[in-house]
Amino acid sequence: GYLVETSEIVETLQKYHKIKQAVVIPKRGKNLNIYLCAYYISNQEISIQELKAHLKRYLTDYMIPDEYVRVDRFPETLNHKIDKTELLRG
Repeated sequence: GYLVETSEIVETLQKYHKIKQAVVIPKRGKNLNIYLCAYYISNQEISIQELKAHLKRYLTDYMIPDEYVRVDRFPETLNHKIDKTELLRG
């Protein structure tokens, strides 16, 4: 396996002019494989191809998320941090 720094992916996503905020979470698929899912906040529609093209300019292929989910806001914990567990519940 590869060592993936999700913070680096988040930073690269947030450099994209259409994205206000992002978070990347490893998820377990139906066949138990692990893949990356990027959640992001944007006022505009962004195609997956557009996002992947941006990321590929800065990151290696194994750091490119497989899934992208646009949300209006991120759920928060009581400590005002992004509630990743709640995001995964969808």
